[in-house]
Amino acid sequence: MTWAEDRRADRAADAEQRRLDEDARYQRAQDALNRKEERRRLKQDAKEERKRKKEAARRSRKGQKRNARRTRWAKVGRRLNNNPVTVFVGYVMVAAVVPAVFSQVAALNHAGVWMLLALLLASMLEGGAWALTFMGKEAEDAGRPTGRFRVAAWGTAFVAAGIQVWHWAAIAPLWVAATFGLSSLFALYLWDLKTHGSNGLTKAERKERKERAKQEKKRRQRFPDVWERYEDILIAHPYGTIKPEDAWAEAWTDRRGAPVSQDKDVLGHRQSAVTEVGQVLEAAGVTPESRAVDALLTDLFPARGKGDEGPAGTPLRGPSGKPPKGSPEAATTLGGKGKQAPRASSEKGAERPLEEADLKRVRTLADALGDLDKLSVRKVRETVGCRSEYAMRLRDAVKKERGAL
Repeated sequence: MTWAEDRRADRAADAEQRRLDEDARYQRAQDALNRKEERRRLKQDAKEERKRKKEAARRSRKGQKRNARRTRWAKVGRRLNNNPVTVFVGYVMVAAVVPAVFSQVAALNHAGVWMLLALLLASMLEGGAWALTFMGKEAEDAGRPTGRFRVAAWGTAFVAAGIQVWHWAAIAPLWVAATFGLSSLFALYLWDLKTHGSNGLTKAERKERKERAKQEKKRRQRFPDVWERYEDILIAHPYGTIKPEDAWAEAWTDRRGAPVSQDKDVLGHRQSAVTEVGQVLEAAGVTPESRAVDALLTDLFPARGKGDEGPAGTPLRGPSGKPPKGSPEAATTLGGKGKQAPRASSEKGAERPLEEADLKRVRTLADALGDLDKLSVRKVRETVGCRSEYAMRLRDAVKKERGAL
């Protein structure tokens, strides 16, 4: 390789090195610029994030305030809806007390009292009346007497009303004086009516108390001996440990020897009536034994409700009250009108074969009666729930089985 070629190769290598160095410097500058841009972007993002958080916090506080305001108004609305009486009474009280105070201040100032003293004296009168009113309410809630508080409150209110009437009567018509005088009384009257007048007995409670007092008066007049014993029982027991009605029942038993509303005369009349009814039943052939048997049969063979006959052998009737078609009663009714009912139904009932289940019921009935002579068609019909012809055949079959025929 010649010198010239070496020289060209060296210059090419130098140029390549310069290019590489230039590329490295550019890359370093570009990296520095990128890092600076990234720092600026991160800083801007952090600033925007802080701004967003601040805005979100501001909106949250605003929403909380709005919700709290809505809650307060909703609570006020519920109070207005739940207790409108207190709201309107309060409004009337303010509308009455404020003019009353200013009127008393004017009256005292017109009489030569210094303004501040007049304001204090007027406030003392109106405020004293209301202080006594609320003290009476507190005493009533605690179950203590309220008379002295109410008397003192009304006395103070009348003094304030008198001052206003005296002042306004001298400078205005009488009706104006009366109006300002009533302003000191009306608010107190309204509040007193609300606090004390709404706690009385209900209409039903007053009616019950009136009826109880009326009943106690009748008891005292009609049963004086029982009433005396009744009072002795209430006095002898510790208060509240025995109910009045329990004491009355005990007093009645002590004096009359029987439960309440009964005595020897009532029991005697009852026993006489029972004896007379027994005699009538015995004359009709109804004995205690037969009634016991009937009760036993009712328990053993309840009415089935099938066929043309109902319980106790009573023929069933249609919706119009007429007997059903095919029954013996219907046949009699038709015959009486000149119409001959068909006899096929009766003949078919007489030819009906005896069922083993019905025979079993009649056998049980005969065992319960104990005597086949007491086995009547009526009792068989009531037990089985069938027609008289069929009941007669059942009875005869059972009697024939047992050798009674």
